[in-house]
Parts: sequence; structure tokens; C-alpha cells
Amino acid sequence: CIELRCIALHLAMAAAEQGVDPITELIGFLADPKVAVRREAASCVSGLTGSVEGMAILIQQAQSLFPQLLRRLHDEDQQVKSHVYATLVNLSLDEGACEALLSLGVIPRIVEILREHKNQDAGEPGSNNLKLTAQLLSNL
Repeated sequence: CIELRCIALHLAMAAAEQGVDPITELIGFLADPKVAVRREAASCVSGLTGSVEGMAILIQQAQSLFPQLLRRLHDEDQQVKSHVYATLVNLSLDEGACEALLSLGVIPRIVEILREHKNQDAGEPGSNNLKLTAQLLSNL
């Protein structure tokens, strides 16, 4: 995990030196075919929602970030999904972010996910994501 963070930091620094926005680069990592890369990217994005400055940076990138986050709701990796749900819950506290998410059809996606998991036991993998899904729906 530390090694991946070092790699992510190195790539972000290299991107910045080449004139590429590190957040744009980070958003691209969310679609990487390697689970470990997606997991680390989702963790970094989620971490950015922990500060006002980080939230502002992510909201500025809503046009490219939000569709990618919504796609990751269906990621095969539970950790990626957990980070994405946490990110969306935090972003949904901002009115502008809510409007952007609603315009992308987030509610039908959430309802679909809830229907898919309606018989899931509390101890099954991803059951915590259902709580975050309900919290996201409530925020919207």
C-alpha cells in the first residue's frame, strides 16, 4: 500500500512536470485495469473529501470525476466500491455536487443497486456499502 502511494505520488509529480493536472491523472487511475491501482486512486479521491480544499478540487473536476465515480459503484472490488461510496456521500453534502450527481442519473443507479442487494445479509461483503448507499440517497 505504501509502495502504491509512492508510485501514485511519483506519477502525480511527473504529470505536473509535464503540464498534466494531477487530479486529472488521478481520475484516470480510477479506470485502470489493475485493481490495486483503482483501489489506491479511489482511496486518494476519498481522502480529498476530508478537507474543504480537497472537496473544492474534486467539485471543480465534477464533469470528468463524477461519471467515473458512478461507474466504480459497479466495480468488482469491494474496497474500491467502499471508497467510492464514502466519496459520494461526502460530496453529496455540497449542493452543487448534488445537482451534478442528480443530472447524471445517480438516483436510478442507487435504486438499482439497492434492488440488487435487497436480500443481502448484514455479514456479507459489501453490506456496509448498502448503508453508505442509503446515506447517499438520503443526502441527495
